[in-house]
Amino acid sequence: MILRQKNIIIAFVFLIIALAIIFLLAHPAFKEIKKNSDEFVRIKKELVSLENDRRNLIKRQQFYGNLAPDLLKTENLFISASFPVQFVRFLEKTASEADVLMTIGNVEPAKSGADPWRYAGFQLSLRCYLPDCLKFLEKIENSPYLINVQNLNIRRISVPLPAQDGKEKQDNAEASILIKVYSK
Repeated sequence: MILRQKNIIIAFVFLIIALAIIFLLAHPAFKEIKKNSDEFVRIKKELVSLENDRRNLIKRQQFYGNLAPDLLKTENLFISASFPVQFVRFLEKTASEADVLMTIGNVEPAKSGADPWRYAGFQLSLRCYLPDCLKFLEKIENSPYLINVQNLNIRRISVPLPAQDGKEKQDNAEASILIKVYSK
C-alpha cells in the first residue's frame, strides 16, 4: 500500500508539475496568440475602411471632374467686388457697340438683411438714341454676369446727339440705370 501511495503521490506531483508547465508556458503563448489575432482583426477592419474611403474619394473626384466646367461657368457669373475692371470694360465695350454715351458711378450697397448675397452697385448715366438705349439694356441683361436692374429712369431730351455715321438722331434720351451686380 505504501508503494501505491507513493505512486499516487508521485503521479499527483507530476500532474501538478505538468499543469504548472502548461500554465506557465502555454498560457502566455495563448495570450499572445489572442492579442495578435485581435490586432489582425483591427488592422483588417481599418484596411476595409480605408478601401471604402479610397473608393468614395475616387467617386467624388469623378463627380467634381464632371462638374468642373459648370462650376467654372458659375464662377465667371460673379464679378470681383474689390476690383471690377473686367466688368467695367464690358460695360464700356457694350456702350460703344450700342452707340451710347455712358458714365459709370460706383454705388455703395445698402446694408440690407433681405439680400444674403454680396454685390456691387453701379449707377450708369446714358445719353443716347432711344432704340440704342434699349439695345444697350438688352445686352447688359443678357450679359455673362448676374445683373439685377434696380432702377431705370428714361427721359426724352430735345438736344440732338451726334451719331457715328455723322448724322444727328432724333428721339434722344437720357437714362439713369441703377444696377446690382453679384460679386464673389
